[in-house]
Amino acid sequence: MAQLRLRRTRDGVLRIDGDIPNDHYFSAGWIAERIAAGEGEVTFTLQTEGGPITWRLAGLENEDGQSAPTSWHVTRDGE
Repeated sequence: MAQLRLRRTRDGVLRIDGDIPNDHYFSAGWIAERIAAGEGEVTFTLQTEGGPITWRLAGLENEDGQSAPTSWHVTRDGE
């Protein structure tokens, strides 16, 4: 299985070295860091009778704003 290898250049650009794997595991903390840095997005789409509803992951926190790796703070996509 190919490994995802990332590197940041001196000018701050995030680059992928090698092939992009089709299957990969990211830690929740790493995803939260990339979202906070504006480098990543995660969306969740729920298929409902009225059509799909999509939310964008805003962070891994509870309603009090405290870090909670098992709780996804989401906002409606496009809002």
